[in-house]
Amino acid sequence: MASRRAVPAAEVQTSNQASANSSPAPAKASRASGYYTREDLDAILDEYTALLNKYGHRAQDAPPGARLMQLRMFYIPDEPAESPESSGASEP
Repeated sequence: MASRRAVPAAEVQTSNQASANSSPAPAKASRASGYYTREDLDAILDEYTALLNKYGHRAQDAPPGARLMQLRMFYIPDEPAESPESSGASEP
Protein backbone atom coordinates (compact mmCIF):
# COMPACT_ATOMS: atom_id res chain seq x y z
CA MET A 1 0.00 0.00 0.00
CA ALA A 2 1.37 3.41 -0.94
CA SER A 3 1.97 5.86 1.87
CA ARG A 4 -0.53 8.67 2.20
CA ARG A 5 0.30 12.32 2.69
CA ALA A 6 -1.92 14.20 5.09
CA VAL A 7 -3.53 17.29 3.63
CA PRO A 8 -1.78 20.33 5.12
CA ALA A 9 -3.95 22.28 7.54
CA ALA A 10 -3.88 25.27 5.19
CA GLU A 11 -5.77 23.22 2.61
CA VAL A 12 -8.53 22.11 5.00
CA GLN A 13 -11.16 24.54 6.22
CA THR A 14 -13.46 23.71 9.13
CA SER A 15 -16.33 25.72 10.55
CA ASN A 16 -17.94 25.23 13.95
CA GLN A 17 -20.80 27.66 14.44
CA ALA A 18 -23.80 27.35 16.71
CA SER A 19 -27.12 27.64 14.93
CA ALA A 20 -29.34 30.69 15.38
CA ASN A 21 -31.35 29.04 18.16
CA SER A 22 -28.14 28.19 20.12
CA SER A 23 -28.96 24.50 19.99
CA PRO A 24 -26.51 22.16 21.71
CA ALA A 25 -25.63 20.60 18.33
CA PRO A 26 -23.66 23.21 16.35
CA ALA A 27 -23.60 23.31 12.60
CA LYS A 28 -20.19 22.21 11.35
CA ALA A 29 -18.59 22.15 7.94
CA SER A 30 -15.29 21.10 6.46
CA ARG A 31 -13.84 21.38 2.99
CA ALA A 32 -10.52 20.50 1.44
CA SER A 33 -8.76 20.45 -1.86
CA GLY A 34 -6.11 18.09 -3.13
CA TYR A 35 -5.26 15.66 -5.88
CA TYR A 36 -6.98 12.30 -5.68
CA THR A 37 -7.24 9.27 -7.93
CA ARG A 38 -10.51 7.50 -8.58
CA GLU A 39 -9.33 4.78 -6.18
CA ASP A 40 -8.58 7.39 -3.50
CA LEU A 41 -12.10 8.80 -3.85
CA ASP A 42 -13.62 5.33 -3.62
CA ALA A 43 -11.66 4.70 -0.41
CA ILE A 44 -12.70 8.06 1.06
CA LEU A 45 -16.36 7.32 0.36
CA ASP A 46 -16.02 3.83 1.88
CA GLU A 47 -14.46 5.24 5.05
CA TYR A 48 -17.04 8.03 5.27
CA THR A 49 -19.83 5.44 5.01
CA ALA A 50 -18.16 3.32 7.70
CA LEU A 51 -18.04 6.35 10.02
CA LEU A 52 -21.75 7.02 9.43
CA ASN A 53 -22.53 3.39 10.26
CA LYS A 54 -20.30 3.51 13.36
CA TYR A 55 -21.71 6.70 14.88
CA GLY A 56 -25.24 6.93 13.45
CA HIS A 57 -28.34 5.65 15.23
CA ARG A 58 -31.80 4.66 14.08
CA ALA A 59 -34.64 6.74 15.58
CA GLN A 60 -35.77 3.88 17.81
CA ASP A 61 -32.20 3.28 19.11
CA ALA A 62 -31.01 6.89 19.44
CA PRO A 63 -29.50 7.78 22.83
CA PRO A 64 -30.85 10.73 24.84
CA GLY A 65 -29.79 14.04 23.32
CA ALA A 66 -29.33 12.65 19.81
CA ARG A 67 -30.84 14.79 17.07
CA LEU A 68 -31.74 14.03 13.49
CA MET A 69 -28.91 15.47 11.39
CA GLN A 70 -28.45 15.78 7.63
CA LEU A 71 -24.95 14.84 6.46
CA ARG A 72 -23.69 15.05 2.90
CA MET A 73 -20.49 13.91 1.26
CA PHE A 74 -19.70 14.83 -2.31
CA TYR A 75 -16.71 15.60 -4.44
CA ILE A 76 -16.47 17.77 -7.53
CA PRO A 77 -13.50 18.09 -9.90
CA ASP A 78 -12.02 21.58 -9.78
CA GLU A 79 -10.98 21.45 -13.42
CA PRO A 80 -12.23 19.55 -16.46
CA ALA A 81 -10.74 16.17 -17.29
CA GLU A 82 -7.96 16.23 -19.84
CA SER A 83 -9.34 15.99 -23.35
CA PRO A 84 -7.93 13.44 -25.84
CA GLU A 85 -6.61 16.32 -28.00
CA SER A 86 -4.54 17.82 -25.18
CA SER A 87 -3.19 14.46 -24.02
CA GLY A 88 -1.73 13.61 -27.42
CA ALA A 89 -4.10 10.67 -27.95
CA SER A 90 -5.25 10.13 -31.50
CA GLU A 91 -8.88 9.74 -32.46
CA PRO A 92 -10.08 6.44 -33.95
